[in-house]
Amino acid sequence: MKKLTAYKQSLTDIETAKTQIAELETKCSQVSIDCKSLTLNHKSSKAQFVYAVGILMSQVNACYALGLDTVSVQEDLDCAVQLYKDATELQEWNTYIHELAQYNRELFRLLTDEERFQLCEYPKAPKA
Repeated sequence: MKKLTAYKQSLTDIETAKTQIAELETKCSQVSIDCKSLTLNHKSSKAQFVYAVGILMSQVNACYALGLDTVSVQEDLDCAVQLYKDATELQEWNTYIHELAQYNRELFRLLTDEERFQLCEYPKAPKA
């Protein structure tokens, strides 16, 4: 693959990754789960997720044992598990975009002046 083509592709991939990250951040930031002593969000650690999911699973089991309705606790549990999956995917996308940006910078340094000139776009005049 030519350097210039690789560079242009990396720019496209960065934009795709930014879009994916924005969508996941929006989705994740809308979720907050209160587990009494802990509130989960997309920035919570793995240990916090383990703790919260453990509490929620215990609550579901306790509801079954007591013959109580489990719907709201089960919804919180399902939401916590989905939030963990989304937060993990978001972290993977963030890692990917950082790697892409580094790749992009390295490629740019390898480009000749002629190849860099080809990246320039002549401005378009406004319509009169």
